[in-house]
Amino acid sequence: MITKRTALILGAGIMGLCTAWALVRAGWQVRVIEQAPIPNPRGASVDQHRLIRHAYGAQAGYMRMVDPAYAAWDMIWTAIGARHYVETGV
Repeated sequence: MITKRTALILGAGIMGLCTAWALVRAGWQVRVIEQAPIPNPRGASVDQHRLIRHAYGAQAGYMRMVDPAYAAWDMIWTAIGARHYVETGV
């Protein structure tokens, strides 16, 4: 008997939901638990006041992650049929 791998994700913020989404796409059975209503009004990723940029000074690791992050977000937007990213041109 083949058993499907399972994962328990604690937190339905952007990191938890992206992790859950990736695991489901890889064939895992996933359960997400959040301590408050979703979106959690006390969470770090619930409003529209985030900034992503290529310039991170001496932290080159962050700079290398920006373009792959945009590509991953495009995959998510396509999968859910909505785009939750507002380009400001800044």
